[in-house]
Amino acid sequence: MISYCSIPSVIIGECSKGIVPIENSIEGPVGLTLDLFAHKIDLNIEKEIIIPVSHNPSG
Repeated sequence: MISYCSIPSVIIGECSKGIVPIENSIEGPVGLTLDLFAHKIDLNIEKEIIIPVSHNPSG
């Protein structure tokens, strides 16, 4: 398995599959991901993964 440290390296096709953020609970949509998706027409979204995040360490 190969790890990439940037969204563009996944989206430009340096690997056959990858996980990239589309939105987050603080800032909303991840602009870089959405911009790259808009310009790379042969990509497919295969699955959605929702990761619950708590911003309150005690709750």
